[in-house]
Amino acid sequence: MEKKDKLLCQCTLGELCDYLQEHLIINQGDGQCGTTPKRYVYGIKGLQEIFRCCHTTACRIKKSGIIDDAISQSQIGSKIVIDAELALELIRCHKSKKHG
Repeated sequence: MEKKDKLLCQCTLGELCDYLQEHLIINQGDGQCGTTPKRYVYGIKGLQEIFRCCHTTACRIKKSGIIDDAISQSQIGSKIVIDAELALELIRCHKSKKHG
């Protein structure tokens, strides 16, 4: 019987943890206290959530290219994957350059 055909109730905790780390990309850092996993948002709705703006403004922000570094190259279907913290930082930097 292959490992993927094994029932979940037959797995040990170690096997489950190994599987999750291998397949779900868990950011645990170096085991240091205070490290937080990255927060990702998905699609234009995700942009609306982190910037607290309307659909049109979220589309404008994405189209501007300011947050391109925060957008993952791999897409899930037609949805984009965005690193929320990096997107917020890029916007802060852009605003400070614009006003400074």
